[in-house]
Amino acid sequence: MTLPTGQSGSRAPFAPGALARCVARLRSVARRLRSLVLAPIIGGIKRRVEKLRDKVRRLDQRIAPLPGEVQRLKAELQSVSSAMQGKSRELEASLLALQQEAKSLRRDNARLSEQSVLLERLLIGVSGAAVGTSHVSSSNPVVSVIMPTRQRAHVLGRAVRSVLSQTFRQWELIIVDDGSDDHGDPSLATLFTDPRIFVHPRPFEGAASARNFGLQRARGELIAYLDSDCAWFPGFLAAAVNAFADDSVDLVYGALVTSEHGLNGRRTLFDRFDRAGLLRGNFIDLNVVVHRRVLVGRYGGFDESLTRLMDWDLLLRYTADRAPLELPVIAAEYGGGLKDRITRIATLGDNAFKIRQKWQTIPAVAKDLRVLYVIWHYPQLSETYIETEIRGMLRWGVTVEVWCETGPAASYPPSVPVHRGSLAEAIEKVRPHLLHIHWITFGREQIETFARFGLPITARAHGFEFSAAAMNRILEWPWLRRLYLFPHQVPADRPDPRIRMIRSAFDSRLFAPNARKNRHLAVRTGAALPSKDLQFCFELAKRVPDVRFVVAAVTCKKAEGYVDRLKEDWADSGTPCELMFDVPREEIAKLVGQAGIYLHTLHPPGHPKGTAIGMPVSIAEAMATGAHVLFRDLPELRGYVEDAGTPYTDMDSAAEAVARIAGMADDAWRPLYIRSVDRAFSLHADADVYRPVVKDWCEIAFAAIGAAGAQTPDGGTGSNMTAEGISMVG
Repeated sequence: MTLPTGQSGSRAPFAPGALARCVARLRSVARRLRSLVLAPIIGGIKRRVEKLRDKVRRLDQRIAPLPGEVQRLKAELQSVSSAMQGKSRELEASLLALQQEAKSLRRDNARLSEQSVLLERLLIGVSGAAVGTSHVSSSNPVVSVIMPTRQRAHVLGRAVRSVLSQTFRQWELIIVDDGSDDHGDPSLATLFTDPRIFVHPRPFEGAASARNFGLQRARGELIAYLDSDCAWFPGFLAAAVNAFADDSVDLVYGALVTSEHGLNGRRTLFDRFDRAGLLRGNFIDLNVVVHRRVLVGRYGGFDESLTRLMDWDLLLRYTADRAPLELPVIAAEYGGGLKDRITRIATLGDNAFKIRQKWQTIPAVAKDLRVLYVIWHYPQLSETYIETEIRGMLRWGVTVEVWCETGPAASYPPSVPVHRGSLAEAIEKVRPHLLHIHWITFGREQIETFARFGLPITARAHGFEFSAAAMNRILEWPWLRRLYLFPHQVPADRPDPRIRMIRSAFDSRLFAPNARKNRHLAVRTGAALPSKDLQFCFELAKRVPDVRFVVAAVTCKKAEGYVDRLKEDWADSGTPCELMFDVPREEIAKLVGQAGIYLHTLHPPGHPKGTAIGMPVSIAEAMATGAHVLFRDLPELRGYVEDAGTPYTDMDSAAEAVARIAGMADDAWRPLYIRSVDRAFSLHADADVYRPVVKDWCEIAFAAIGAAGAQTPDGGTGSNMTAEGISMVG
């Protein structure tokens, strides 16, 4: 079959021109479609995008100040929070103060009630005091009256007459004349004709020895005491003797009429017996005491090492096992007013310190405690305050060893084992219950080791290295349990309970009162460092040539070259001041003990050579010997020394003070000497300063062992650090 022309089984191909025209038409159609359909859509999208961008910009503008506002609000919140915390602390402090005041008022109220009862008993006792027999016998006295006297002829008669006037007559009076040379009162000879009166003259040996002399000669079963410037009321011995009819009574005391015992307007000293109160201080005058003679054999007589407060010491021993009886009778009138009374011429602080040491306590577990000291260098002669602390701990039985980073520049024989090498090795060898650091900036270098072992840490700051920033850094340590600061370093609000106040402390076995001071000797001891301004002493010695000046300096680590500089300055100055270096500690104690004047020098904070001020231990050491301290007039040192010294502002004022003290009469010097000794032993004696530290250590170690399953640091269970072990022993 033949197909028609023009028909086939496939389409005929486009002509080239037709294809191009077709493409062009399609593109034209696409453009029209874009302009008619897509363009409005795209335009709308662009407008919406632009609107969104505008909205974002507006939001950005609104958001931009928000971080600052947030920070402002945070700061405001922090301020409010701090203010609230401060107010809370103030309220807590106020509440605590009110609670303490309320407690004090309750205590005062109870005390007033007790005193009212006692006064009623006094009135009843006075009106009902028994009258003794008129029979007089010197062969078999019931009461032996001990009366020491020295240079008291002008008042002795009144005291003796008060004994003769007693309604109870069976007594003997033993007068011990302790080196008097004032025998000009002729009336005494008449009084002494009574056969019951015995006078024993002897060389001067002191009040305690005189009373013991009398006790050795006493024949009565009861002992009473009367000072030669005091007087008894007539019914005292009668009432006292009647009280001893009760075999359970070993000691009685009555009421004292006085104007010299600080009674705030009252004139009668008579308080209910309180053993805890007696341990704090004496409230029973010896002139109103009567006791059985057997107590002398049981507890001993008066402590002859004491120059004052020997009555308090005796009463503490005589009432230790059995409380005394308060005797409701007006017993004696206190003399007072005499310039040569022991209370005016003898030091108080050192005697009170000796007595306190007999009765104060520490935890029984102290002897099981192991402490590793972490120190820069030891034993360094310029840092003997560390040695004083260590020796105090050793006396209480604490096991102490020392790790130090380097050796000293000027050494002395150490009292404990010393470890060098790494701190970690020392810890592993010693196995301490805790670590104790001196200098808070030094400890930062051992943080990795502290973290590795996790042992509890106590730290003690000093003067030259202290700052608030350094304090805050060490308070961030999780291992720190106590931070010991000098009083002026403690923050006013003391926000951290780990902070404890501690004072400088002198070694009470080296530094002791010396009444025979050389007021023409001025001494300065200290480190050979630029901050100490030792050159001041060189110039001052030239200003006051009648006074001997001695500077005893110590070579310091990393400042060895300064010794040569100091020697050159000394030689160039032409000073009469003596300069010595690295004197042993015991020799320094002797030198300071002789000096009437201790001169403390330094460049103040803010001076190019100055450093922060702590509590220089040399000042406490000097005060303990009775030296008068001359110190630069700075607040930190004023609070430290107070009335035990004289501040100076420049060379002229220092020279004037030295000359004035050197030229003092003995009567004018004596109060200065007493104030120095009393201040040192009241605030800076080693045992009193360090006793709270060792108690802290025992509590910290016990807590750490308990947290670790009651195991010792070496993994055993043999430690005596138990709750029962934290009992108190003398």
